Amino acid sequence: MLRGSDEYRIERWLAGGVPLVCVRAAKAAARMPVVVIYHRFSGRNTDDLIRLALPLADSGVAAILPESALHGERAPQNFDARLASDRDGLFTDVLDGTVREAGEVLAWVSSREDLDATRIGVVGTSMGGAVSLAIACADHSPPPRVAVALMPSAPGPGSPIRQKAAYSPEPARCFPTALMIVHGTEDRTASYPNARSFYDALVPHYSDAPERLRFVDMPVEDHRVGAYWVEETLSWLGRFL
Repeated sequence: MLRGSDEYRIERWLAGGVPLVCVRAAKAAARMPVVVIYHRFSGRNTDDLIRLALPLADSGVAAILPESALHGERAPQNFDARLASDRDGLFTDVLDGTVREAGEVLAWVSSREDLDATRIGVVGTSMGGAVSLAIACADHSPPPRVAVALMPSAPGPGSPIRQKAAYSPEPARCFPTALMIVHGTEDRTASYPNARSFYDALVPHYSDAPERLRFVDMPVEDHRVGAYWVEETLSWLGRFL
């Protein structure tokens, strides 16, 4: 289990054109492992993700919180109008842009002498969970050792056509990344059956190391992660990072 107590340094950086926040312990050692944390579509990079970033920093891990495409200081003036008139299209544009920008974030990690690019984890909630799956199931350099997708927006039956075109992670490309998916059984926003179906497609590819794949059901939960999500995530990261 990753756990600790410390004082923190919270810094703002640009990874290419991607604004991000880096949270670390004030007295962190050199060559820290890294966890990149992606926020939900309706969120910001410093929202409740700080609840995960701080215990990671306590444990000597650098938590990197990128701003999603078309969010924060990069949000277009017509964001709210597009949200009202074409939410699915806007969601797809944000998801597609954030996945494309993941390479810039990982390249920024690799460029830092104080960060250990051989020990990278990726975590995301909702849309950020979809980003986490996309990074875990792609040929990024450096590749993530471990990934957590919390209530991810997984493509599948009922997904908008544009979303399927923009985001179709391939199960065969995920292994050997240690991957955990956490999802509420009553989620109506990000389809639980789609997430479960994606997990089922992953299972055969993890037959040589089934301990590296996990699906956590959250009974009767809707589109939110329960109170224990930080503990589950820290435990998985601590095991494989």
